[in-house]
Amino acid sequence: MYYGFGCLNWILGFIVSILVIVFGMKNYVNSLEQFVAPGDYEIAFNKKGNYTIYHEFISDSEDEISFTRNPIEDLSCEISRSDAYEEVPVYKAKKMWVYFTGNRAGHSIFEFYLISPGNYLFSSYYPEGDERNEKGNQAILTIGHQDSGLKKFFGLGLLILIVGFFSGCIVIYYINSERRKNKLDISPV
Repeated sequence: MYYGFGCLNWILGFIVSILVIVFGMKNYVNSLEQFVAPGDYEIAFNKKGNYTIYHEFISDSEDEISFTRNPIEDLSCEISRSDAYEEVPVYKAKKMWVYFTGNRAGHSIFEFYLISPGNYLFSSYYPEGDERNEKGNQAILTIGHQDSGLKKFFGLGLLILIVGFFSGCIVIYYINSERRKNKLDISPV
C-alpha cells in the first residue's frame, strides 16, 4: 500500500506535465496573430528577440475552420521597420516546430530576430506572375515570439515530469529502507 504513494507521485507528475504542456501550447497558439498570405500588414512587436513565422494549415478564425492545402515552398516573407527602411533578415526555420490545438495546427517555416521593438511592415508573396498571388489562393501565417512560446512550456512540463519521477523514487526507496530496518529489528536472536 505504501508503495502506492511513490507510484502516485509518478502518475501525478506525468499528468501535471502533460496538462502544463497542453494548456501552455494552447495559450501560446491563441496568442499568435494570424495573417493571410500573400499580403501586406503593419505589425506592432512589443519585444525584441527571436520570432517564428508558422504556416497554419488548419485555422480557426472568426468561428470558421479552414484547411490550407496550397503548397507554400516558394513563399517569401519580408519584414522592415515602418519608420525607417530597415529590412530585417528572414531565414528558413532552423528547427521544425509543429503545433496542434483544438481547431488550429501549423508548422514553422521562417524565423527572424528583431533588435528593437516597434512597428514593422510584414509582406508575404509568391514569385511574380504566380497564380497563388490572386485572391482565393491564400494561406494563413502566424507569428510568435520564441522566448514566450513552446520551449518554455515543454521545459516546464519536462521539469515537472522529472521531479514527479524522482520524488516517487525517493518515496519508494524510503519506504523500502524503513521496511528492511524494521525487519532487521524484529529478527530473533
